[in-house]
Amino acid sequence: MAGFAVNRTSEGWLLFLGVCGLFVFSALVPHPYVYSLDPGLLGRIVSAVPLLTTGLCAFLLFVAFWRLDSRPGLAEVYAVVGVWLLLAALSGLGSERPGYALLRDVHYALTGVAIVPVTQRVLTGRTEVTCRILTVTTGLVGALCLYEFVIGTPALWSSLLNADNARYARFAPDDFGRRVLGPVGHPVYLGSFLALMFPASLWALLQSSRGRQAVLSATTVVCILGGMLLTFSRGAWLAAAIAVLVYLRHHSARMVWRILLALGVLLTLAFSVDQVWDTLASRGTIGQIKAFDRDQRGIAYRHGMAILHSSPVVGVGTGLYRFAAARSGDADHTPDNQHLRLLAEHGVAGFSAFALLVVVIVRTLNQGRMALTEDGRIGEADLCAAIAAGIIGFCVNILTCDGLYFSTTRISFWMMVGVGLATVPPLARSRCDT
Repeated sequence: MAGFAVNRTSEGWLLFLGVCGLFVFSALVPHPYVYSLDPGLLGRIVSAVPLLTTGLCAFLLFVAFWRLDSRPGLAEVYAVVGVWLLLAALSGLGSERPGYALLRDVHYALTGVAIVPVTQRVLTGRTEVTCRILTVTTGLVGALCLYEFVIGTPALWSSLLNADNARYARFAPDDFGRRVLGPVGHPVYLGSFLALMFPASLWALLQSSRGRQAVLSATTVVCILGGMLLTFSRGAWLAAAIAVLVYLRHHSARMVWRILLALGVLLTLAFSVDQVWDTLASRGTIGQIKAFDRDQRGIAYRHGMAILHSSPVVGVGTGLYRFAAARSGDADHTPDNQHLRLLAEHGVAGFSAFALLVVVIVRTLNQGRMALTEDGRIGEADLCAAIAAGIIGFCVNILTCDGLYFSTTRISFWMMVGVGLATVPPLARSRCDT
């Protein structure tokens, strides 16, 4: 309770706003593509925008541990985190470019897993309102996607998200056609972000009372679902479907059928639009599956396995897949599969630590859900279930993208983990430590 009391101070509120601001900024501003050729002061300020997330994460981490008195708890979770980070560092130290690998380790950790203890400490007692803020922000992203599909151009940042921006062109050289980019700038990562947040939006709807709150929550769900569909990211669709089924298994059969019927109606309406159906047909899913051995993704998978074979235990080092792949003729610099990339860069040891971490997090959230249910705190218990479902769906989705290396999806994933762990009551945390 000491941490909860401290959270009520001005420092706690500023940290709370900082955490929410980090999510809003990463979701609505395509910061990785911002730069300026102006050599003056203004140009330097603009070029520093991509570093804002790193600076804000460092600031939040420092202040959260310097000013707040409570300890994060959940020793088992953080012990596995420590092992994973240690193995990643060891893979970098033994790599051909140790300095580069270790810098990538620091960057990904600072803007990734380090967010977990910050959010857990800052958001204790505020997880439900935080989750509503995050889902409404995600709903706004979905609304921008709907606008983009109708108009044919991004509603925001169109000057950044085009081939004239060299930084963006290097990241996304393909023509995505009618697939929406949103503020994220890439349909696959956009779909991953929306799919991760979809179960939490359903939670917000189910926990809403009648009136404006219910209308806002329902609109949020529709916008997120619509935006996710218009990415035409099949990995995101599969992830969302699995996440919804995992989440709904904790609800009554009547509630499950009502939600599935509503989602079915929305999907039917969406695919009755000619532009949507035509874009789906143009993806050529069946043809890609039949020609997988010759497809770009299939080729990348073979390169990834070859790199793993060259260093199976500790891998080639964080961020060094691109260099190892280039030597084998892969010009894409990524296998479009986070699991395979972790295997290649961290080896079997590092990947096993990551897999164990996910298992421990999901188990902790499940124990928190049961403890909260016993206490009659149904809303918080359901939130644990929704976040766990989103995490499981995300882990499915990163079979088709390296979502833990992309800023928006990395920040949102670890922030949702932190929100979930902050929801777990102290009694359940102590059970997880024994």
